[in-house]
Amino acid sequence: MRRLFIFVLAIITILAVGCSAESRSHSKSLVTQLEHTSMHPEPIDIDISGLLLEYKTVAVETDSASFQTLTHTDKMEKYPCSSCHEPQLDSALKIETEPHWNIKLDHASSDVMTCATCHTIDNLDSLHTLAGTPVEYDHSYQVCAQCHSLQYGDWVGGAHGKRMEGWAEPRVVESCVGCHNPHAPAWDKRWPAVMGSGIGE
Repeated sequence: MRRLFIFVLAIITILAVGCSAESRSHSKSLVTQLEHTSMHPEPIDIDISGLLLEYKTVAVETDSASFQTLTHTDKMEKYPCSSCHEPQLDSALKIETEPHWNIKLDHASSDVMTCATCHTIDNLDSLHTLAGTPVEYDHSYQVCAQCHSLQYGDWVGGAHGKRMEGWAEPRVVESCVGCHNPHAPAWDKRWPAVMGSGIGE
């Protein structure tokens, strides 16, 4: 019985020593591989095009950044405006000042801003800057930037505005009007979203 015990103990010892040596050899090869990889990194080429959702976008080109913003005209129910509005007809019917009586302008005081501050009366399919330069509706951020330069700078830099596809390139973000109603841009006061608090539920 004693001989059997010694024999089993010897086999266990041999197996343990062999496994330990193999483990050391394996770990050494892993360390060698990691050192080689860190000294000679290979570029990782991952195709993420299939992961990106399809959005209709327009290019935003500034001195400090280039990215894409979502279009807005495809979400506007009554665009193009010229499908209903003809400047001569509007003038004859005297509705040029209030063609959309259901819209209340709550953006700035009436001595600072009217509909014509942004909308071009003789070309309703276009907006314009304060200097009168035409601006397409899908690039309306250019009109917003004239008064809201701090927010615009944050938007261009990536600190303001909803990012549509996480932080991987290409950068696709909401435009100003994607989050703010241009006629009443201030958000309503609300409780912070706190999971499980019961507040605001």
